[in-house]
Amino acid sequence: MYFEGVWGSAADDVWVVATGVAMNGPSSPASAILHWDGSDWLTVDWSRAFQADASTSAQASLYAIWGSAADDIWTVGSGGTMVHWNGSNWSESDSITSADLRAVWGSAADNVWAVGGAVGSDGTILHYDGKGWLATPSATSAVLHAVWGSSAENVWAVGSDGVILHWTGSAWSTVPSGTNVTLRGVWGSNPRDVWAVGSESTALRWDGTAWAAAAWSDTPNWDLAAVWGSGAGDVWAVGNPSWTYSSPYPYSSGGIAHWDGVAWSTASIQSMPSLLAVWGSASNNVWAVGGGSLHWNGTTWLRSDPAVSNLYAAWGSAANDIWAVGKGGLVVHWDGDAWSTALDPQEKMNNGCAGNGREGSGAIWANGAKDVWATTETADLVHWNGDAWSTVPTGANDALMAVWGSGATDAWAVGCWGSIAHWDGNTWSPWPSPTNENLIAVSGAAPNDVWAAGYAGTVVHWDGMRWSVQKLPAVDWWGSNCQQGGTSCTGIGWESTEWWLVSSTAPNDVWLMGAWTSAGWGGGFMGPAASHWNGTEWSNSKEPVAGAGIWLNAPDDRWLVGTSLEGFYTDHPQDIAHWNGVAWSDSFAGGWVFLNGIWGSSPRETWAVGQGGVVLRKR
Repeated sequence: MYFEGVWGSAADDVWVVATGVAMNGPSSPASAILHWDGSDWLTVDWSRAFQADASTSAQASLYAIWGSAADDIWTVGSGGTMVHWNGSNWSESDSITSADLRAVWGSAADNVWAVGGAVGSDGTILHYDGKGWLATPSATSAVLHAVWGSSAENVWAVGSDGVILHWTGSAWSTVPSGTNVTLRGVWGSNPRDVWAVGSESTALRWDGTAWAAAAWSDTPNWDLAAVWGSGAGDVWAVGNPSWTYSSPYPYSSGGIAHWDGVAWSTASIQSMPSLLAVWGSASNNVWAVGGGSLHWNGTTWLRSDPAVSNLYAAWGSAANDIWAVGKGGLVVHWDGDAWSTALDPQEKMNNGCAGNGREGSGAIWANGAKDVWATTETADLVHWNGDAWSTVPTGANDALMAVWGSGATDAWAVGCWGSIAHWDGNTWSPWPSPTNENLIAVSGAAPNDVWAAGYAGTVVHWDGMRWSVQKLPAVDWWGSNCQQGGTSCTGIGWESTEWWLVSSTAPNDVWLMGAWTSAGWGGGFMGPAASHWNGTEWSNSKEPVAGAGIWLNAPDDRWLVGTSLEGFYTDHPQDIAHWNGVAWSDSFAGGWVFLNGIWGSSPRETWAVGQGGVVLRKR
């Protein structure tokens, strides 16, 4: 994931747009919007900005963000995408171009500029007057990468081939730059002090009369991406230095430089990410983002990456007490007003036993508001007692991926290589397992009726005495599609199924959900798989969603989230399904989100969590 743009209205109101959020098929999200409230980063659900038939827009990459106030923010991106925040919701604005928009800036809510373009066509400049967007002649064929102004009558845009354009209130005109390199950033402290930065260590300065090259720091070969300052003597430029092994920071992939009013100097930061944008609210509050996030507090730069780890499961005791768990033991909490990070281990683990094509795994189960268990992708679990989270060893042989219990003195955790552990109310202890296959889901209807499932179609059952492997009937998932691409379909059956979810509400009501794979097609996930136990036998089916999470409100009101594996089963494009007591049906979720967990406090208040830290809310 790359954080492409950053802007804020105050120190506790900062927004970031990111691209490359998740890669889970053609309907995956391409971008994310994150918000900083002064304490934590939160991934914002912006998918509902698009209509149901706007799948292309929903997959747009977002490149820049700017606002005139906390309740008036624009973000722009690929294919002419423009999305607006009004203080409550994100909404898509009708675009008048198909060109990529690379930057946005304005002097007021009714005077906003967006610039971009495509190679081989004219540079794109759009203007918003408070009512709608209009195209403005750019007088250049260059792709424009940045825009900034000191007032409505003094605006600068820069782009490829060293192009610099100037708006004086009536038209755009070209101003000589003295260079032909790509310029990617522009900012000024006043009309007679403006900086433009770009490739090959290029830093240009406008003095009110002409642009001239400024002496750069002693570190050569910088590809500068952005510039911002709090004043004429406090300017920051960020980018990607081409470090050499004679450099003092040979393993850095990003760079920060500072102008103190006299000269540029480089900042020494170990493990610096590639940087693409910079913004601040004051000299002691500056954000630089790209391959990660850095914050300047007036004294030093500190790494402060947004918590965009994938979220895998959710549970709550009430509408104002909801927990979600993510990669490597991340735990976040909703208090009715905002999400906050409750537990964020410094060293996130990933034991490669997650299933459903995702990096990492997480599960949560609770006996009540003061008795909550969550997995950490290690052999340890974490426990919430109502006051604090604590790490609890289990003695398991390998990482644990799922947890469920029948009560305060009876809980099971399962995981990699068939690991099983049991909680008796005092301690966790390892338990003999009948399988070496990875187990990634567990659920039960009673202390003597517990099911676990995972890789290679493995299903095991606890009858109160021992765990035993259960044999499910073989099935040909290919069906009429068996000759797809002329490939012979052989060896397709439960051994080629990966179960991601077990849901047991009664001895005669157990669901297995997951996806089936094809050895003939390279072992990739091909489509949703499901099987139901009625107390006597299993019956197989292909449901709309390869389920990863489920919430049971009532026997005839169940919500299932996961992935449709769109691309093979194009008739099931969504990632949420609903059970009405008779059959599953699709429910629109934006058409792109790979969801992992779901929980609701009532039929009118439901939360779903997924890849890239996405959180969806149904009200």
